[in-house]
Amino acid sequence: ADRGLAGGFSASVIRTALKEIGKYESDTVRLFVVGSKGRDYFRRRNYDMMGEFVGLGDEVTFAKARLIANSIIEFYLSELLDEVYLVYPQFVNVITQRQTVTRLLPLSTPESKTTGLVSEYLFEPTPEAVLDALLPRYVATLVYRALLEARASEEGARMTAMEAATKNADEMISKLTFSFNRARQASITSEISEIVAGAEALK
Repeated sequence: ADRGLAGGFSASVIRTALKEIGKYESDTVRLFVVGSKGRDYFRRRNYDMMGEFVGLGDEVTFAKARLIANSIIEFYLSELLDEVYLVYPQFVNVITQRQTVTRLLPLSTPESKTTGLVSEYLFEPTPEAVLDALLPRYVATLVYRALLEARASEEGARMTAMEAATKNADEMISKLTFSFNRARQASITSEISEIVAGAEALK
């Protein structure tokens, strides 16, 4: 997130990322961070950040996702990264976000349930050419989904936080109004008592 006023939204995502980071040697972890909140947190703690994407604006577009994906793929194909994991909040409803960790790279190969003879297929073009064409779009699509989920989750968290803040403010106003009226009533009662006492003294 680039903005606050969303309760513990950013802190929750950061905690999930830290838990995942804790599974590895600290000097082997590289980060790609989206949003100034996460960027500022990890920068203050001197984490190695290979990519920072801040100020992307309120509108989530596939072009922005492709920009992030291309940066990740470039480092991965250069063999500077062995694995890439995506940490993001999955939108459940306005109140609930489920923190999610998904392996982005390398691609997971589904286990075949086929038994017996397996047919060989001839690919045209080659599997490598197909992968080169599809990999950027595949990664960009997963990043795009994560951005959409995060955006929806952030707005839900912000709305919930604002509703709670409004409710608390209303309760505080009610308490202050009650206290003010009680003090005002006590003051008026005191003034009336003084006037009555003065009138009695003049008799």
